[in-house]
Amino acid sequence: MDEGSCVWSRVLGGETTQGAHGDSSGYTQSVGGLQFGGQTELSDGWFLGSGLTYENSWFRNDSGSEKMEQQSFTGAVALKKEMGPWLFGLVGGGGYNWGDSKRYINLDTLSATARGEPDSAMFFARARASYEFAFGDEYYMRPKVDFDVINMHQYGYTETGAGAMNLMVDGNSDTAFGVTPGIEFGARIPFMEDWPARLYGDLGVSFLSSDNWETTARFAGLSSMDSFSTFTPIADTVGHVTFGLDLAKRKGMELKFQYDGAFANDYQAHTGSIRFGYRF
Repeated sequence: MDEGSCVWSRVLGGETTQGAHGDSSGYTQSVGGLQFGGQTELSDGWFLGSGLTYENSWFRNDSGSEKMEQQSFTGAVALKKEMGPWLFGLVGGGGYNWGDSKRYINLDTLSATARGEPDSAMFFARARASYEFAFGDEYYMRPKVDFDVINMHQYGYTETGAGAMNLMVDGNSDTAFGVTPGIEFGARIPFMEDWPARLYGDLGVSFLSSDNWETTARFAGLSSMDSFSTFTPIADTVGHVTFGLDLAKRKGMELKFQYDGAFANDYQAHTGSIRFGYRF
């Protein structure tokens, strides 16, 4: 499964659900997106790649009292080194998220909708090492491990539309570290004489250093009131599963169908994607 020079695009869609934890409400998030990227061989097993992702997502908590629509752009650059069965990679990038939120308030005779424009930015880096075991020309197994660091910054904002019940939300930053051991396995199968097919799967477990995101805020109409904190749960031990079908020539058109699943305590995410590419 050699690396090579290529260009590609991908369409994706998925849904994430998080159950309630303590005083934190559960939520459902749906997402759709487009990705574009490419990779070129530099020399002697070195490869340089880059990609750009646009996503549109919709968030709703279980009670329906909070909703948010959000858009984001993420860019990344990758450097890989192939040494026989070994593959080493470094990825770095960043992204920006913006959107509109609604918080529905119903207190006795008071009924209002507080609107906000929460923005956030993130930076991330990943290091990967993998080793491929080939079993003839048809089967392979590839143990691997990823090391991640992610920094997230939430900008402060003030809601409008609900008078004294508007929230003044403080900015916040946090950095999380993660490690993900995993294994990929696959097999070539007959499809078309000049367009071979590959079935593949991937299993892994991520361990993260953070298990919640803290947000501090205060009511706009109660300036003397101390800020209060709310905590959004983050799954810190997550199992991953991937299954896919890759139709690709060594050079020429490529078509890939893929499912990605993530599972943790009261948490699950499902994403499907179709990738179109061309190998040089």
